[in-house]
Amino acid sequence: MKRVRARENHPTFQKIDQVFALMEKLGLSLEVDRMGRAFLLDGAESWQLLDIESDRGEYAETFNLFPPTLEWKLSRNVAEDPPETSQKTKP
Repeated sequence: MKRVRARENHPTFQKIDQVFALMEKLGLSLEVDRMGRAFLLDGAESWQLLDIESDRGEYAETFNLFPPTLEWKLSRNVAEDPPETSQKTKP
């Protein structure tokens, strides 16, 4: 089998180049760690892309396909809510 490289004028190359250019314009990047978890980086914030349901109907923390074909969500760990956004109940 022979490996071929798409040239810059190939339609598929042009499509993915547009995707990359839009991500750069929006300040987004995608990182996949060694465990296959996908993270969306937006400036200083890192959001984990999570599959809510795998193709077998179970929860999965990794993507097998991008963009995801199943329902998904963004999540991240935070130390605590900033004071202006925390909900305090009054006695």
